[in-house]
Amino acid sequence: MAEPFRYFVEPTEFVRNNLCFSDGMGEESNPSFLIDRSNFDNYLVMFVKEGILHHEQNGRHLRLGAGEYVFANLKQYHKYYFEPGVPSKIYWTHLNGRVVEEMANRIDEISPLPFSASSPQMEQWLKDTFRTVRDLTPDVFLLSQCLYAVVLAVLRDCREMQSRKEEPPERAEFVLRAQEALRGSVYRPVNLQNLAASVNMSKYHFCRMYHQCFGVSPMKHLMEEKIRTAKRHLLYTGDKIEVISQQLAFSSVSYFSKVFKSQVGVSPSRYREQMCNRHQQNP
Repeated sequence: MAEPFRYFVEPTEFVRNNLCFSDGMGEESNPSFLIDRSNFDNYLVMFVKEGILHHEQNGRHLRLGAGEYVFANLKQYHKYYFEPGVPSKIYWTHLNGRVVEEMANRIDEISPLPFSASSPQMEQWLKDTFRTVRDLTPDVFLLSQCLYAVVLAVLRDCREMQSRKEEPPERAEFVLRAQEALRGSVYRPVNLQNLAASVNMSKYHFCRMYHQCFGVSPMKHLMEEKIRTAKRHLLYTGDKIEVISQQLAFSSVSYFSKVFKSQVGVSPSRYREQMCNRHQQNP
């Protein structure tokens, strides 16, 4: 596990507006652990590895045991502490940035914060995040990916819990099957008919259900996932633009470049160049 760390330099405007970042993360097992304050400019995930954690906020008192976590908005009054006499340990990370803010708002709309859930997988997500921190200036892009995975896991858990509570079983099943179909289509040439057929629905019914559940059309969501994946390939591989376009099953390089620029604001080659230059300036 990583020791808690702090940035000595404030994140750049680019990082704040486009990436997820953190000013602290680590583990805590001090029996006298207690935080009681009016506000702090961060969101927070705390996962209980051992023992019992209490979290008080917005008139709610959460008592969390091993395998559970809480996602909270620290910009509001909050108090959290270990249960007296119970040896406890938590893994935690702060989360911040415009991307986190938007995701947190979506979570809060579904289930008012603080949100808690049981998820052994969250421990691994946090450990993966800690491993990206080798010094006081970690790779901001890799760290952002890890933090995004953490908050995305929270959103997934929030939606799944809401589905179990309010939605009929067939709708909850649709969400899971649609998500699986989308993940399996990032590297394949797919049209709306194929996506609908993968969950045994007509195109009309599939589009209507998908928009109700996710707030966006399935093809728009799929294209966003393809471009998000393309950005990772551009950042972390030396593959040519043509190769990346083929891997993601675009009909042509020109179409890939057109879609990429419409979503990102620059061409794939320009995006790679900008990111490489920033990494060289901030190794």
